[in-house]
Amino acid sequence: MLQKIISVIIALSISTISTGCASMFTGTTSNINVTSTPTGADCDVTGHGVHTPGNIVIEKSSSDLTITCQKEGYEDGSSKIISSFNTTSLVNILTVYGMVLGFIIDFSTGAAWEYTNQVNVNLIKKAR
Repeated sequence: MLQKIISVIIALSISTISTGCASMFTGTTSNINVTSTPTGADCDVTGHGVHTPGNIVIEKSSSDLTITCQKEGYEDGSSKIISSFNTTSLVNILTVYGMVLGFIIDFSTGAAWEYTNQVNVNLIKKAR
């Protein structure tokens, strides 16, 4: 019985220390709602295509992204998707292992960053 309890404690400890706080709570991807004005544009973000309105799932990173949209009869449009620090990573400070291991995991997996969950690209009608 004691051996089972110890095994459970060890398993929980390993699973807890193998993940950073932002990794556990917010994940390593961002779901971004993409819209355009007007709707019906074909857009691309780092090789991920989406027809507006639509959603894309992007791996988190510290790099800002550029979204480019095209629609017949309109000039191509683009917009930035800004990456910012995910404050959930600060929860790592609450534990001794988290101050080192949790931050390492969150930064190496991209979970320490987040993207805005909404982006709109305005397209300008081509002159005749």
